[in-house]
Amino acid sequence: MNIYIPTPEIEVLCEVKMKIGGRAQALVVDPRTKQVIERHPWSNNLILNSGLDMFASKTNGLTGCFRYAAAGYGTSVAANGQTTLDSERTAGADVDSPVRSVTYLTGAGNCGTTHVGGSGLYTHRLTHDFSEQLTPQTYAEVGYSDNPARDSTLFSRIKLAGSVGVNAGQQLRTVYDLGVTYSPVTVTANTPTITGWTTDGDHCLQEASIWTLDTTGSQVENNGGVLEPGAFRSSGLTAHNWFVSDVNTAPTIYEAGGYPNRLVGSSNVNYFQKAVALSTYNNGDYYREKVTTFDASEALIAAGISAIGIGLGANAGNTLQAWAHVFDDPQPKVNTHRLILRFRLTWDRV
Repeated sequence: MNIYIPTPEIEVLCEVKMKIGGRAQALVVDPRTKQVIERHPWSNNLILNSGLDMFASKTNGLTGCFRYAAAGYGTSVAANGQTTLDSERTAGADVDSPVRSVTYLTGAGNCGTTHVGGSGLYTHRLTHDFSEQLTPQTYAEVGYSDNPARDSTLFSRIKLAGSVGVNAGQQLRTVYDLGVTYSPVTVTANTPTITGWTTDGDHCLQEASIWTLDTTGSQVENNGGVLEPGAFRSSGLTAHNWFVSDVNTAPTIYEAGGYPNRLVGSSNVNYFQKAVALSTYNNGDYYREKVTTFDASEALIAAGISAIGIGLGANAGNTLQAWAHVFDDPQPKVNTHRLILRFRLTWDRV
């Protein structure tokens, strides 16, 4: 009788965190001259539970969650479990169709992604112009969604700070800022969840591999969106990969116009990589994992594994790394063990 003896496994779970928050401002505009008639105060939004779930499967990340702006007349306080506006505006007597706006006011300051240098804060902005008002209406709520259909599920909802009256022949405009903060962006002590090894280390984001917006409101794929939970790869680029190596350089993050001190990037580094698989997402999890298993015959480094990370690329010289962890001491991977690496991206509202 044959007895099955499972291959021993080493499992490492590392985590990067995101905090998401937003705000909106309502304006009243003359559609012919584009002159702003009234400018109302900024109001903080609520990222709804449905919005946090929406993000999990977006291959174009957060920038794909708020393409369409909705306006309504309801005055209830926003609540986590809401999925629609209280009373979304209708076509016909109120406004010309379409009811939700995907018309952007383009140009610097109106649409785009900005980054606070030296920090993990990125702000995505879209400015929406709604169709001309046919009859006078007073708006008290706005929302944002990935769907153009009236009353379809929202990503976020905002109860405006005050009522916004729009007369016939005028136009409602909203400015929406969605801020996301990634961490860590400086080398930080890290204690990953490890089965089979006994070491800590340091970790850091290396590159902001996210989707961004340009000044036309178009979405821009920034090195494959590794830090997006629904993305496997970048169009025309190689797949997302986990890597292991024997390099022991501390990870760093780069600012615009430069590149990080990549852990893998020279010919004398022992380096192995393997494509990731996305874990299943269940509504309410607010995290998703990208998982790779190096089999017993793979990722064998005589001196031990000093660093692990995740990114894009087909070779050691072009890895486009998004995140890396350097162990305090090299860790053994022999030909009798599998190595399972889990990169967990977690997100929550601010």
